[in-house]
Amino acid sequence: MKRTVHALVSGEDSALFRVTAVFSRQKLNIASLTFKRSGGTNGTSDMKIVTDVENERQARQLIGQLNKLVDVISAADISELPDCDKEKECVAPEINPGC
Repeated sequence: MKRTVHALVSGEDSALFRVTAVFSRQKLNIASLTFKRSGGTNGTSDMKIVTDVENERQARQLIGQLNKLVDVISAADISELPDCDKEKECVAPEINPGC
């Protein structure tokens, strides 16, 4: 079953390697990976990873292992969110009061 995982990670160079190593250890293929630096000065990055897990137990185990990593601030399964929330940023239209 296809799952989408979101992880907020520190800006360290090793964060991407450590997160993907968890997938490798569980013998999970990564179908899609998006790594984007956050706009703030806190040095964090957002990762969205699409993978295929065998069952719900394996999905929970994956999230648990990701949350144990030093570089991971938080990880969550966002598969149940609407597509707009998990695949791209939903940005409200800018309101220009001068118009």
